[in-house]
Amino acid sequence: QAQRKNIDLEYIWHSQAPESITTDPTKLRQMLLNLVGNAIKFTDCGSVKIEVQLDITQHEPLLILDVIDSGIGIPLEKRANLFEPFVQADSSVVRKFGGTGLGLAISRRIARALGGDVVIKDTQGSGTTFRITINTGSLDDIFMLPAPSSDALQSQRENSQKEIIQLPQGKVLVVEDGEINRKLIEAVLAESGLEIEIAENGQIGVEKALQNNYDIILMDMQMPVKDGYTAATELRQSGIETPIIAMTAHAMLDDEQKCLAAGCSGYLSKPINISRLLTTVADALYVPHQVDAIDTQAAEAEDNERNDHPLISSLPTHKPVFAKVVVKFVDYLEEQLIMIQEAIDNGDHARLAWVAHDLKGAAGSAGFADFTEPAFRLELMGKNKDLHAAQASLVELTKLSKRIVVPEIEVLA
Repeated sequence: QAQRKNIDLEYIWHSQAPESITTDPTKLRQMLLNLVGNAIKFTDCGSVKIEVQLDITQHEPLLILDVIDSGIGIPLEKRANLFEPFVQADSSVVRKFGGTGLGLAISRRIARALGGDVVIKDTQGSGTTFRITINTGSLDDIFMLPAPSSDALQSQRENSQKEIIQLPQGKVLVVEDGEINRKLIEAVLAESGLEIEIAENGQIGVEKALQNNYDIILMDMQMPVKDGYTAATELRQSGIETPIIAMTAHAMLDDEQKCLAAGCSGYLSKPINISRLLTTVADALYVPHQVDAIDTQAAEAEDNERNDHPLISSLPTHKPVFAKVVVKFVDYLEEQLIMIQEAIDNGDHARLAWVAHDLKGAAGSAGFADFTEPAFRLELMGKNKDLHAAQASLVELTKLSKRIVVPEIEVLA
């Protein structure tokens, strides 16, 4: 909705915030969507911001969310009954924007049921601010997320303004066993105008490539059932001349040569960098391309100077398709951390190496480069059969996971 009106939608933390609170998530989401939806509806240009802070000066801690728009504002004389059912600030509002006037009444009722309130603060003609306060419940033993640095917020704003370059029509086969990488590649290329088909391993990839015509094949090199080297070799031996772009987490020169020897036309290292992905695909399609497409790793470079900032994906999560990739990664991450702990407990070196390798690539592709180094250390420990420091690296990954800022898909959509 904000995108259609060309309105910036931002969120800002002014203080540390709890990782979780004790409340009704469905009702909180409904209230926030009501207020953000109203803010967007009554704003013709400018921005809508969601500012978050924690108030611990009261008897019970309160989470404060300010929904701020740069819209038409509400006159003082119209505010007294604004939270009454079926009341609009002005009759002209109904004619222009529609609506029943129930949204604010419902939002206040929800907030008060959750131990808080909704109030209005504004200056007519310069926008409106609705403040939501919510009782958080006890915050004892709750992990606190520090406020993001100004650099992190700037990176987030820059990411939200970048767009995916458009490519001509074409059909791409993505052969990749990692779900996070599959979803990211599919999202990026579909956003660029390409038709995508998926194969979960090399065997399925070979079968699809022999049965259908594709303009490009993106081939992961490390897969179960049949790896990418074998699949690429078989396709070339079968007379398939379609460009095959190898994707591998091993960024060594001899590995690149191995990919080329198997018949691959090009090479992409993992984690997948969106800018390089688009450039490589554009080259394979023989089309001119811009060099200022999204760089999925540059955003983290400045943030890495701090080790306590919230982790914001460098993907353009203002687009719901990329927000969903991040949400999927968070679910995946929880499962991977459990699997790593089990591998350490069981002394299963091979499984530890495989799970850590998969996590390393998926995290980078989802826009979280901070995970790469500790995951790589765990991968090496598994390969070297040396688990003496594995638990420490797992603890580091777990702490990182608690700092991830998960995009709210409903608000973004």
